[in-house]
Amino acid sequence: MKKTGFVLVGMAMALVFGLVLSACGDGAGSGGGGGSVTVTNFPSDEKGYIYVYPDTGDGTITTRKEYAAATGFDTRVATTEGSSLSPFPLYTPDWDQRWKDTGTYLVVLEYINYIMFKTGVAFSKGSATIDLNDMTNWSTLPNN
Repeated sequence: MKKTGFVLVGMAMALVFGLVLSACGDGAGSGGGGGSVTVTNFPSDEKGYIYVYPDTGDGTITTRKEYAAATGFDTRVATTEGSSLSPFPLYTPDWDQRWKDTGTYLVVLEYINYIMFKTGVAFSKGSATIDLNDMTNWSTLPNN
């Protein structure tokens, strides 16, 4: 009888431990996971960085000056933890948790020697999909 009690208590503890781990997740997509940005038409072997900012209001950036004003370091709401492949996992700016917000944001993608951006990106629970071909190359913007 005692042996059966120990086995049942052990099984219950293992079950509780497993449930706690699955609820917390590892931040890598399943369980507690979080948001990510999938960039279609992005080279499958290329790594890059994603930065998410509040949207620009009217949804347009037509000069490098407007781009600089919209993408200040202090205004970032989400970022990749490091260079990664698409889909890019998103974290809060201090990297302590996965980003899960819903709304419309400005997204910047940096890879190789390119800085690409797209305004008006709709996120749901921290996730969005963007076509690389719909993004604007920063180098094509006029300076003023």
